[in-house]
Amino acid sequence: MSIFNQAVESVHKRGFHSAVPSIHFHNVRLMAQLARLAEEIGEWSESGGNVSELADVVIVVAQVAWLLQVDLHESTFDVPTSQTANLSEMLGTLTRGLRKNDATMIAMSLNCLVADCVLLARENGVLDLKFIIQAKLAADEKRGYLHGARLN
Repeated sequence: MSIFNQAVESVHKRGFHSAVPSIHFHNVRLMAQLARLAEEIGEWSESGGNVSELADVVIVVAQVAWLLQVDLHESTFDVPTSQTANLSEMLGTLTRGLRKNDATMIAMSLNCLVADCVLLARENGVLDLKFIIQAKLAADEKRGYLHGARLN
């Protein structure tokens, strides 16, 4: 038996994840946005510092927050530059918060994702990430459809 089959068998024997662990994971729109969030963080990681990808991350974070009825704070755009950013760590914290249904952890991680994007934008020479986000939203609205969802 391969190590992968052993892993699957072990998890199933213990009943871990035999049921969806949280009410949040039954929300298909939320799950779609979480997949997009992971995709956008991956695109940022591969982009070599393309701050436009950070704008995408913030746009998706806003969608996740809206779906979860979590307030994002404008003050996250004023984060001190002494902090360090780690998008993948905050994505992990968000998913743990969702699994545990921990509203405080969810809100903190969503706001920290925005703050991390601001810090990374500054590290890449962009002091006003809001401007990039607004320009991206305007271009998206002008186009009138999601660039990955257009049917021909």
